[in-house]
Amino acid sequence: MRKAVRVYYPNLPGSLDFSFMSQYMKIGLFDIDSKLPNLALMKISTYHKSNGDQVEITTPIFANHNKYYASKIFKFSDMPLLPKNNIIGGTGYRVESKLPAEIEACQPDYKLYPHFGTTWILN
Repeated sequence: MRKAVRVYYPNLPGSLDFSFMSQYMKIGLFDIDSKLPNLALMKISTYHKSNGDQVEITTPIFANHNKYYASKIFKFSDMPLLPKNNIIGGTGYRVESKLPAEIEACQPDYKLYPHFGTTWILN
């Protein structure tokens, strides 16, 4: 859990909580070369949402996020330009890359891919 930021202004009674301004991050998830739901990105989404962060699937050149996670499945796919604040993983990038244990333990966020509905989960 992140710590709340408390700020005291002498002209106002009591303390005001401004943690909502700096506490949470905007997270961008980018699937480099797959059109199917990505299990690693879904787990990363669950992890960050549980910390109160805002998470969305995005294309890095069109968004402004605090951190990007990118997943590359195939070695033959071109590597796009990514911002400096990114973490890249996947079998197409580095086979030995693994999610941290606290993220790997998360349940996948299937709501990240609403256009797939629930049929792909059950089959």
